[in-house]
Amino acid sequence: MRTGTAHLDLLASSPALAELSDRLQSGGHRFAHGVIGSSTRLVAAAAAQNTGRPLLLVVAHIDEADDAADELASVGIEASVLPALEVLPGESAVSLDLFARRLALVRQIHENRQFPRAIIAPIQSLMQGVPRPERLAELTLTISAGSECPPDRLLKWLSSAGYQRLDSIEEPGDFAVRGGIVDIFPPPGGASTKPAGAGESLPFRLDFFGDEIESITEIDLDTMGSDRRLDRVDLVGTGGLDGQQAILTGDEVNALDLLSESEFRSAIVVLSDTMEVTEQARGYYERVINAKGIDGPPEVLRRLRSHFHAFCEINPFESGHAGDSVELPVSPLPEFPRDASDAAAELGKLTAQHRVIVCPQSEAENTRCSELIREFCPPEQSLRIEQQVAYIHRGFAWTPPGGSPTLVIPYHELLHRFHTRRRTVRLRSSESGQSASETFLQLEPGDIVVHTEHGIARFAGLRHMSPRGPKQTAEQVAEDRIRKAQSSAS
Repeated sequence: MRTGTAHLDLLASSPALAELSDRLQSGGHRFAHGVIGSSTRLVAAAAAQNTGRPLLLVVAHIDEADDAADELASVGIEASVLPALEVLPGESAVSLDLFARRLALVRQIHENRQFPRAIIAPIQSLMQGVPRPERLAELTLTISAGSECPPDRLLKWLSSAGYQRLDSIEEPGDFAVRGGIVDIFPPPGGASTKPAGAGESLPFRLDFFGDEIESITEIDLDTMGSDRRLDRVDLVGTGGLDGQQAILTGDEVNALDLLSESEFRSAIVVLSDTMEVTEQARGYYERVINAKGIDGPPEVLRRLRSHFHAFCEINPFESGHAGDSVELPVSPLPEFPRDASDAAAELGKLTAQHRVIVCPQSEAENTRCSELIREFCPPEQSLRIEQQVAYIHRGFAWTPPGGSPTLVIPYHELLHRFHTRRRTVRLRSSESGQSASETFLQLEPGDIVVHTEHGIARFAGLRHMSPRGPKQTAEQVAEDRIRKAQSSAS
């Protein structure tokens, strides 16, 4: 097995990437074409690596950002996602998790912290404004051990900030109260601690003595007992004590303006599939009734081109820039048989004329992949197949001019096992004021659910059924039979 960045190194060392990197290093508006599958993200990562500059990768779809972040993380590039809020102006059902992650970027810029090497953003997230740095204090609640903090005031802030009160905490965004103890589970990016450490996204417990916070401790998720002591916690929320939500109010600032005022202004911007990004941006903007806090697609694209060192459009096909667009030597993978044994055998045959890199997502997948290769490939072929644990959403072939073709094959694509990312939704009833039947309206056909009796299942939908009448007693059944017999006799 090989672990590392063989597929990224392959791209970074190619003549096409050298040419593209040189153009990006000199700045300006650049173009490249020929991408397939996940090659756009790896081309962008390779260009950022070659130039030594940070990367802002703009994608068309919300789920693409998570895939891209995982792909870059698997090759050792720290990447943060600027998520879209997935709401329109005037809607209040915003995810505290998404808002906290966006606010974390504002805090990172305001406090001049070190940035990740890459930021990945769906185009919708760049159209939505973020709170101004001046509002950080208003949206942050500082809790210190030994300080006075009336529990009623704390609970009011948590409720107005987007947290959900439960009997016991279950997931990020929950809080629970038991006498003089308050458990809080902040979302990722929704809290910072002192001393700092790995516990910044872990739940913590407040022990009160009257209005005084006696202690702050992390909660061990395995035992739900108190763990490491903390001196202070800074919580962020979607609103303040006045109950006013800080979501697309019209008083926001564009995240690109904040980034351009930081060290990230030296970044290269990569637009992944210009036509699709533009179409998704236009579709989102057309659904907006009131554009408070939202910039239109032309303004966002203008900022992307003008605020950073270089701007590059990478598209599947050449689009009106003949001679000025770098052609990338990418082609689709061959179709593999549906049967796993036949697919493994086909993989071995491809080694005769190709360099083959198979990418399982985990060590367990890698072990199973090795077993398949040993079982169905001759030894001389199996030795030529490279394996490295890495996440690649869609594979591709890379064939530089005059060089041998290389196939980058995700293990799940080899076996035709594609997975759709879905954000899990937990149904709430008593806390939200909804009945159990009403909460089913939150589900879409195809969502994964857990049935209390049958376990994991896929939601098929709702259908109207005729109500059944009340169950008859034995006397009523006998009377019905007598009545029917009499009517038949007459």
